[in-house]
Amino acid sequence: MTAIAKGNVKDDTARLKVLDAIKAAAGPITVSDVVAATGLAPHLAEGQLSDLVREYDSELDVDDEGNLIYKFAPSLAAREDIVKADAARRRKEAFKQGAISFFKGWTVAMVIVYFVVLMALTVAMLVAMMSQNDDNDSG
Repeated sequence: MTAIAKGNVKDDTARLKVLDAIKAAAGPITVSDVVAATGLAPHLAEGQLSDLVREYDSELDVDDEGNLIYKFAPSLAAREDIVKADAARRRKEAFKQGAISFFKGWTVAMVIVYFVVLMALTVAMLVAMMSQNDDNDSG
């Protein structure tokens, strides 16, 4: 499952850090370079790089020591299907957050309205009881 499919804020933050490291390197980059530049754990950096290789125009190579060398296009042009999937995920997340905020607001409003109605009914009951007591005392 890619970072796009997961949709976690932590994954997005790690992804942005790795993209910044790639832009700063302006050439081939290894997992160790990303770890040094971002401070991410090696397994997280490698996972993010693997996701980015699938999502961006890139090449993957191996050096003489067996290290993976990631080469990204200088423009970091993303694949069209990935861009659309990412935009759809972000729209869905924004709608979900909006719905959650609306529901929370609606809940707070209903609690306030019900409290006001309860207080009005309590005052009306007390007025009715006082009125009944006044009628009984005078008769």
